[in-house]
Amino acid sequence: MKLLCDENVPLCISKSTSSKKHKVVNVIQEYRGISDDNVFEIASKEKFCIITSDHHFDKYKHRKHHGIIRLNGNLRNIDEKLKIVLSKYKTLSLENTYIKINNNDYKVETNQYHKNRNKKSKYKFY
Repeated sequence: MKLLCDENVPLCISKSTSSKKHKVVNVIQEYRGISDDNVFEIASKEKFCIITSDHHFDKYKHRKHHGIIRLNGNLRNIDEKLKIVLSKYKTLSLENTYIKINNNDYKVETNQYHKNRNKKSKYKFY
């Protein structure tokens, strides 16, 4: 899976998710200072799933995309929670899927481009 970490995602998170399974590119290293619109455009063009803690990316969740994962709340141990979520989607596409990860749970929303229109689910971390 190709992951594009926004500038507000700590480098330690992008490094911890980088593996043979995931190609991780960090905006701060590759595209420093670009706008959210440009981040979304690059992610769409290059088929990256966006990882961000910026609530402004919520405006893109109903557009066609290759996945948006929004980290919300205290980012302590969020990399472990991100790994859990990514492991559940390792064989599935995140295309047109918006995932919001909180400290205790994560919410998954698929938009109108999927067969199951605007399906929303909530899962707890154990």
